[in-house]
Amino acid sequence: MPATLAATRPSRAVKQRAVALERYLRQIRSPTPVPGPAASIVAELRGDPWIRSQVTPDPAPDVGFAADLSEFVTHGCGFVAKCHADIASMASRAKLDRTRLYTFQAELMLNAAIGAALLRELQPAVDEAVATGDLVAAKGLTQLGHRIRKGVAAARKVLSEAGRRDAEKLVDAMTELPPEEQAPGVAPASQVAREIDGKNQKIRRTARPKKPIVPQIRLPSRTELLAAGLACSLLIWAGTVQLPRYFEAARPVIVVEDFPDRSVLEVVARPPSLYVTLDAATWVSADAAARDAMLAEVVSVPLVDDAYRGALISTHDGIPVAVWTRGGGTRLLEIVEPLAPPGAAEKATLFVP
Repeated sequence: MPATLAATRPSRAVKQRAVALERYLRQIRSPTPVPGPAASIVAELRGDPWIRSQVTPDPAPDVGFAADLSEFVTHGCGFVAKCHADIASMASRAKLDRTRLYTFQAELMLNAAIGAALLRELQPAVDEAVATGDLVAAKGLTQLGHRIRKGVAAARKVLSEAGRRDAEKLVDAMTELPPEEQAPGVAPASQVAREIDGKNQKIRRTARPKKPIVPQIRLPSRTELLAAGLACSLLIWAGTVQLPRYFEAARPVIVVEDFPDRSVLEVVARPPSLYVTLDAATWVSADAAARDAMLAEVVSVPLVDDAYRGALISTHDGIPVAVWTRGGGTRLLEIVEPLAPPGAAEKATLFVP
């Protein structure tokens, strides 16, 4: 007993599919070859033992179609045959008049919709076959699904973008939905009114999509552009001129409290020069090692500030005792008498700020 896909009575979707595939369903159901454009592909399909065992015989007119696995396989094979015949027929005509071209486009649009509808029903059928342990049916349905996908892809490749959109809107009308998803009294795809003529399967579009709303973009006026340019200029001027001046003015200068040595009595900071005054009594009473330590503490303060390049260190009675430069380090100074020998002149060089 074949697995049941949906209701036992044919739905409107199944009837519409049967009307569109009528010619090819007769070929698939016929146990003997029937001449026609799809004769070769029908013979190939019926050569599969499982497909041959599943295709349904031609039903009586007063009985209708049974929506079971066999009917699904028959529709799937009919769809594959129709796709093969339509694409081959279109390819054989190099030049088509407008009427014939529209007819082929309508057939291919119908093929894309039927194939997509069959693919929607394929996976539930495979799942049901696996659940009931019918692995032969599951394998056969899967192989048939590959053929259906190729047919859908071939039809969509030839269609225009508008034709593909119309085919997607028609899929619901060709899909067998479970009874719980079918609203009573409402036909599938009721949002898009379509009429299928069983004689030539022409599709007449009765609803047009609304034109997309394009947002209006207002361009800035000349006054607004000038105002925006002036504001940008002010920001650039403030960032490149005023802001550096503000930080330079706010830079703290060195004061007496910055020196750890209490012998420092006065400091005059004039970046990049620094003038330090020491207590004369402390300096005179200190030996050479103590003087070196005192000077090291003094120059350690401007050394860490890049704003200072040199310092003159004197005692409070006006005698310069040392000079410090960032590149040359600390150098002691000696008082030279007016008649001192020429060799002592180098030691008398004073700091020039």
